[in-house]
Amino acid sequence: MNKIFSILLIFLLLPVTADSSTIKTGEDLLYSCKRAISYNNGAKLMLRDQVRMFSCLSYVNGFFDGWQAKETTISTSDELSKQDKKNIQKVKNFCLSGKTIMQLVRVIVRALEKNPKILNYKSNLLVTWILTKSFPCKK
Repeated sequence: MNKIFSILLIFLLLPVTADSSTIKTGEDLLYSCKRAISYNNGAKLMLRDQVRMFSCLSYVNGFFDGWQAKETTISTSDELSKQDKKNIQKVKNFCLSGKTIMQLVRVIVRALEKNPKILNYKSNLLVTWILTKSFPCKK
């Protein structure tokens, strides 16, 4: 009986994880990241909202990891001249050293809530824009 219940539960959850967890627009990002903030503040979440919360955290974490990889590659590359490295550093979009994923999530949610007209834009463009505005690099 438990085995049948487990299989049924998996099939019931597949549509939830496949469709609702995809973050493509600012609206998706806002909805999912608001769930992450609620959970971080101690709220209990239904399974569907837990999936959305993890989607947000995974998305922002992946974005952050990509940024860190770029920074590490630039600073440790032997193939780039000192001048190339300086030129690349001049066009940095944002500086995130010392920031946590939840700090980034809160900043993203705040910006999206203040700018509802941009919620239909692609999430990757919005995150770049928000982080550039919120965490500019010191010149």
